[in-house]
Amino acid sequence: MIATLPAMTLPLPKLDALWAHIVGSDPAHMRQGHLRVVSRDGDHIHVFLTPDGGVVAVPPMYESLVHGVAPEALMAPRWWSRALSVSLDHLAWYGPTAIWYATSSTFTPVPHPFARRLRRRDTAELARFVRLLRAREPETLHYWAIGGREIGQVRLWGAYYEGRLVAVVGERAWGRAIHEIGVNVLPRWRGMGIGTGVVSLATHEIVNSGALAQWTCPLDNRAAMRIAVRLGYRSYAHHFWLRVVEEPLS
Repeated sequence: MIATLPAMTLPLPKLDALWAHIVGSDPAHMRQGHLRVVSRDGDHIHVFLTPDGGVVAVPPMYESLVHGVAPEALMAPRWWSRALSVSLDHLAWYGPTAIWYATSSTFTPVPHPFARRLRRRDTAELARFVRLLRAREPETLHYWAIGGREIGQVRLWGAYYEGRLVAVVGERAWGRAIHEIGVNVLPRWRGMGIGTGVVSLATHEIVNSGALAQWTCPLDNRAAMRIAVRLGYRSYAHHFWLRVVEEPLS
């Protein structure tokens, strides 16, 4: 897994510091050339891989389980199910995901005539978009849950086609330095370049403000990967999060 990530061309200490705080580690652990196992409080497990190493942050009682295990296995819910001797429906997880970043020096804009910032007048159409997306893909993590976390939006961008909202990008800000985005396109309108256009507009506004744009998407979402590459995003890391739950989720 680590070998599939390209070498980084820019120093990103702010991203390292952000993710080290999230996973309960130290920024230096991201760059040690190997996968480091660290203890963390609570019941959350994080597997975080960069091209230069990474971290497996686990509660102390799980430390002995993960030493020497291949990164690919640690990204798989079924491996954790066997290792922890619990069924899959007693595990809550998010990922594995690919984390990308763009700055003003890497970003390649792709304009789209239907993309614009959403305003108060878009409220009714946004509600319709949400209903459609939830009805057609109830298991999909939507733009209001970037990285699996329910959030309040900082800004929203959208793309209209034939008078209907068909794509939405949401943003959250991690201070002034890092702004994270997530995107959804209604199934019927995928593969037409609309998602690329609205992500491009959001990214343009973020990097023009001097911030770094971060985009997280499922590791198996090839369409999202193609958008990221086309817009000049750089691969930063792979991430997997899970915890054991008392009540079955299904």
